[in-house]
Amino acid sequence: MTNHPNRSNTRNIVEIDGEKFFEWTVKMRVHHSWVADGFNLTAERAHNMLTNDLQGGYTHEMQAEIISAPSDVQILKEQGYTRGNGQYACELQTMKQEPKIYPATE
Repeated sequence: MTNHPNRSNTRNIVEIDGEKFFEWTVKMRVHHSWVADGFNLTAERAHNMLTNDLQGGYTHEMQAEIISAPSDVQILKEQGYTRGNGQYACELQTMKQEPKIYPATE
């Protein structure tokens, strides 16, 4: 694992509703076999990763946002779903309803 920080003075400090937040942009790679087994990095899952590590934190103190991800169709295909599969439409609909930022901001 390499660490290539892109440091700047204030670019990664933002204010949301009068509160100061620090931002990191992270690239994660997951082997296709994990995706085939059901893994999909959603904003909620990324938020859960944060809350697991910052166990004393409150939900409103941290947010996770998916900036870029494989398409829902690519993920479903890797997981063995096909357009003719009855579960495909249900899974696709569920994926479309997931928030981009978790917890969802108003």
